[in-house]
Amino acid sequence: MFSLISYFAVFIVAVAIMVIADDDPTGVSLIEWVMFAVMAYAASQLCKRLLEIYRRGSWE
Repeated sequence: MFSLISYFAVFIVAVAIMVIADDDPTGVSLIEWVMFAVMAYAASQLCKRLLEIYRRGSWE
């Protein structure tokens, strides 16, 4: 359960950093690409953990 919260928190922090770091709305900076990669990783791990929980049938 803690890993689900951790991955969700990482995703939210990456979104916040991406929004804060957006100086030029017409282009994408390196930090935004990095934060997008972090968001993609966190989302994939979150889905993976949720599928594992679903297959086991319990939240423990």
